[in-house]
Amino acid sequence: MIKPLFLLLVALLSCILPTLGTSQHPLWIRYPAISPNGQTIAFSYKGDIYTVSISGGLAKQLTTHPGYDSHPIWSPDGKQIAFQSDREGSQDIYIMPALGGTPSQLTFQSGSEIPCCFSPDGESVYFTASNGFDKEYGQFPFPNMQQLYRVPAKGGRIERIISLPVNNVSVNQTDNLFLYHDYKGYEDAWRKHHTSSIARDIWIYNKKERKTRKLSSFKGENREPVFSPDEQDVYYLSEQSGDFNIWKMSLQHPDTTIQITFHAKNPVRSLSIAVDGTLCYSFDGEIYTIREGEKARKINISILTDQVESREILKNFTTGAQEIAVSPKGKEIAFIQRGDLFVTSVDYSTTRCITNTPSQERQIDFSPDGRSIVYAAERDGIWNIFCSTLTNPKDNAFTYATSWEEKQLTHSKEAPCFQPQYSPDGKYIAYIENRTTLKVLNLQTNKSITILDGKYNYSYVDGDQYYCWSPDSKHILASFFENGGWNNSDLALLPISETRPPINLTRSAYNDNTPKWAMKGNAIIYRSDYNGYRNHGSWGTNSDLYILFLNSTEWNNWKKTKEEREFYGQDTLKDKNAPFELEHLSDRLLRLTWSASSVGDFYLTPDGKKLYYSARSEEGYDLWVQDLQEQSTRLCLKNGGGQLIPHEASHKLFILSRGRIQVLDLNSGQNRPVTYNADFNWRPGEERHYIFEHIWKQMADKLYDPNMNNTDWQYYHDTYQRFLPHINNNYDFSEMLSEMLGELNVSHTGTRYTRQENNITGKLGAFFDEKFQEDGVKITEILHQGPLDLPQKGVKPGVIILRINNKPIRKGQDWQHLLNRTVGERTLLTLYDPSTRNEWNVFVKPIASDHALRYNRWIAQRRSIVDSLSNGRIGYVHVEAMNTPSFRRVFSEALGMNRNKEAIIVDTRFNTGGWLHEDLLTLFSGKKYMDISPRGQHVCVEPFNKWSKPSILLVNEGNYSDGHGFPYGYRTLGLGKIIGMPIPGTMTLVWWETQQDPTLVFGIPQMGIKANNGQYLEHQQLEPDTRVENDPNKLLQGIDQQLEQAVRELLKEINQ
Repeated sequence: MIKPLFLLLVALLSCILPTLGTSQHPLWIRYPAISPNGQTIAFSYKGDIYTVSISGGLAKQLTTHPGYDSHPIWSPDGKQIAFQSDREGSQDIYIMPALGGTPSQLTFQSGSEIPCCFSPDGESVYFTASNGFDKEYGQFPFPNMQQLYRVPAKGGRIERIISLPVNNVSVNQTDNLFLYHDYKGYEDAWRKHHTSSIARDIWIYNKKERKTRKLSSFKGENREPVFSPDEQDVYYLSEQSGDFNIWKMSLQHPDTTIQITFHAKNPVRSLSIAVDGTLCYSFDGEIYTIREGEKARKINISILTDQVESREILKNFTTGAQEIAVSPKGKEIAFIQRGDLFVTSVDYSTTRCITNTPSQERQIDFSPDGRSIVYAAERDGIWNIFCSTLTNPKDNAFTYATSWEEKQLTHSKEAPCFQPQYSPDGKYIAYIENRTTLKVLNLQTNKSITILDGKYNYSYVDGDQYYCWSPDSKHILASFFENGGWNNSDLALLPISETRPPINLTRSAYNDNTPKWAMKGNAIIYRSDYNGYRNHGSWGTNSDLYILFLNSTEWNNWKKTKEEREFYGQDTLKDKNAPFELEHLSDRLLRLTWSASSVGDFYLTPDGKKLYYSARSEEGYDLWVQDLQEQSTRLCLKNGGGQLIPHEASHKLFILSRGRIQVLDLNSGQNRPVTYNADFNWRPGEERHYIFEHIWKQMADKLYDPNMNNTDWQYYHDTYQRFLPHINNNYDFSEMLSEMLGELNVSHTGTRYTRQENNITGKLGAFFDEKFQEDGVKITEILHQGPLDLPQKGVKPGVIILRINNKPIRKGQDWQHLLNRTVGERTLLTLYDPSTRNEWNVFVKPIASDHALRYNRWIAQRRSIVDSLSNGRIGYVHVEAMNTPSFRRVFSEALGMNRNKEAIIVDTRFNTGGWLHEDLLTLFSGKKYMDISPRGQHVCVEPFNKWSKPSILLVNEGNYSDGHGFPYGYRTLGLGKIIGMPIPGTMTLVWWETQQDPTLVFGIPQMGIKANNGQYLEHQQLEPDTRVENDPNKLLQGIDQQLEQAVRELLKEINQ
């Protein structure tokens, strides 16, 4: 009976197995690691850890937690696997039996720890983390740089091993030599094919000697090194052949390299090696092995698992609306959230989902009769204009409608269509085609005409064009610029009845924008920085609101005093169809706001008596109301900035601010929230598929180079698209997108996944003795202005922290987890001073990051070095980023504390960009042309707001984006010498677009910057005048060779 029963069981299983999520050909297998004996491979798939025989077959699932598990590594005896997991909120390291079992947590800090390898005796796990350099290290404290640590495999206190920035570390059998690839500065980890100074190199570190040595010489990417079994050679990944493959170099003669694999077009990743020399790696979403001299072999794997991710998940939204439109009756609000269109009642929370698609809808508007909503939607890879219309004549509101239907209004195949708006009479819909061309669609004829050519605008962010219909539906106002005036927009008047060039209403060198019709179409109100304080560091210009009258009758009415209006009344237009008076427009221009500010949205009541506008305060945008007749201004609503939509019939103002909707009664001044309760059927797999297609298309449409940097972009679409069914989380998804985007070999690409972490480890702002072996932790240095900067309470170097919130810190045990969830919280520390044997308590408030404290410490050290080496003759400033706070600091220090120095060092190392080059170039390009000297007293020179003495520029591989643009301009204008290391060519403007899933953001390098010779600065590496590489071994001693050379060069110049 056994045999028939067995056959029956087999037959039953054959029916059941197909329903259990069997994958006979799983793809996007990540981070494979071969066991030391070469018989088993561990890997990550869909966020879980699996193992499979080297001969292939059915894989065994080791982890099943909903968290994301990856980066498995083997213990030397093959009995344990360590891996990274976010199951407790942050990306920590866990260890488990290789045959399966319950994992144990080894690290507990917030952030990301990545396991690299076990120590040869299996007693420790080496990992990398960004916990900050030790106090002797002289490198800029770049927060993205990781150092090497180890933690006991049984759990305990972590120990720093290498303070240098290292990644993908492997260790030799004596536990003394460490191979790693370096990290020189910011660039997306998945960028490919670039040969520049930022590319990674292979190094070897000797722990006993505390010295490191560079091995690789290829100028492109070299990464993921492992020792050969005899430890005489190094296997690593390199793009030396044009694509990532496995290469081999001799430790004694590293210039001699041999190519091991010969894959093309797609990268080899995740290299590991067994004791017998078998190499294991991933390629094209699958696992391969190879032995030197043999052919690569693909491991055929099947996986049997349940479907972990639901195809459809019900979500509920009560906040987070991204844009709103108000119905003509003022009873409904349409809004966009998670890429779908919803409508809610103003008076109740009843909400209907109108579209429910995995793609995006946005930019919404009600028809004048309230029975239709028009919007832009991306379907089949192209944006077009659609509308949803009530179909039941008895229905008068979408919120309670029985049915509606969607209709496509435009049918563009290539040019995207955005931002639809109904005309007030309902006969037309205006929209933006191909991101900048303003068109009008006649709803009776279904034909469109162009009323503003696309050459008059540039779209940086989709949906950033502005236009507004006139009340009589005959004209449109729009922001635009004429040739070369991108930074100084004007206002265009556009009649829809004829095709003609735009009528420029402002013709200003200032920025005039966002015009709105006012006074029943007889005037316009707009925003301008004409009278505002100018920016200080390319950012922060203040604006005012202005009114421009289009006829003299309404202008004369406005000018009348209160007495004149009461006695004489208001004049009326004799001919309401009279053309606008376009001559002498500037004579009918009036500034409405009394003081400039950072103005947001605004609304002028139809009678012109009250002006509502949002203005920025220290805590955000507030809503203000200005009584234009009584000449008074008052705060109307705190935190009331955002989108303002008036409903004039009911005298209400609807406000969307920080994802919440409010309604303000303009008569009573009372406001209340508009609540909604929106159910949403989230289809994560379909949404990821849409986002993939959207990102691919966005890059195809907007990359600064229409030739896609000579990349076969369609090939990579097809290559990476097939991985989508094998991805069920945003870690894998963002990584896959970054791999695809990285094929373009341009800067500012990649997809970032941001997962909110609620288990933040508080920082105390101090350095600790990592060799201290007793209970507690010993303070070695306290960072200025940090939580422990309490000298009046006896806190000083040498003091030991014994307990945190009454929990003891035991010898050899982890203590950082005691600071989890303490950021900003009153935290009790028990301290002990060995010199006095006193024990006492202090309360501190830990901080989320001590980067700013470390940065200020580094700056103070650089300033001290320069002052010492130059005997006080040379000043020093560092430009941290290309933004206003950095500029203000540089401006203040250069022309303040360094005013009387003979020269200055401008340090831009590790500046990752922003937009500031013009301001810095102006600041450091001063040339003295006079002295101001009353009665013989020297008081200042001209120019007094520019540096007019010698300067020198410090740069390195970590300069990025505008951190490249400023040095380029510095050289082009001949302002001084440049010292340091070559800067990668990355001066390109980027748009970081947030997806409908707001945890995903990707970069589009869309505006190329050209040098005077017509070549893009992208890919054009800038070579310094004097090349100085900071030797890592010197940095470990705190020596900054680049800074020292800058002092020498500048002293030589001023001595001459």
